[in-house]
Amino acid sequence: PIPPAATLPKQKIAPPEKFSGHGTPKIKEWLEQVYLYLDDVVDEQLHIKLSLSYLKGDAHDYMDNYYTLVQTNSLLGMWADFVNWLTTSYDTKDKPREARLEVEHLTKNPWTDMSKFAKNFKKWANKSNLSDVDLIEKIRRITPDKILQVHAGTDEVQWPTTWEAYLDWDLDI
Repeated sequence: PIPPAATLPKQKIAPPEKFSGHGTPKIKEWLEQVYLYLDDVVDEQLHIKLSLSYLKGDAHDYMDNYYTLVQTNSLLGMWADFVNWLTTSYDTKDKPREARLEVEHLTKNPWTDMSKFAKNFKKWANKSNLSDVDLIEKIRRITPDKILQVHAGTDEVQWPTTWEAYLDWDLDI
């Protein structure tokens, strides 16, 4: 027989992972973690504040208006609106948009390991629906200076015109 609920020990629920909008967890999985963790929280304002504390990176920056509201002790609105705002932005049913976000994230800062960058970049570039010109520009943004110096010594007419060839060219240097 199961003991009465009053005698069951209180189980701890793991806090949600930090959500950046990239990689894992995906928005649906993260929201499920939040719902479990904050199950006993009935105050919608507190629900939003606690959820904000588990955002990082681009997702944190994207929700910047909420942090401003918190700092000014303003009302944060409804929980449903908060969830809708996040899911509209980070739901991965829009694969090209997700891929563009990942490409943007990968090309935000320089990489020291171009082969590691190439592996990650190739995974998302074709799915992004971005043009070769746009993808090449994003690759150039993170290309180490020593490789860019080799580019400068090569006639632009000889430069690859597809992003795959351009990335391979960088890797060969």
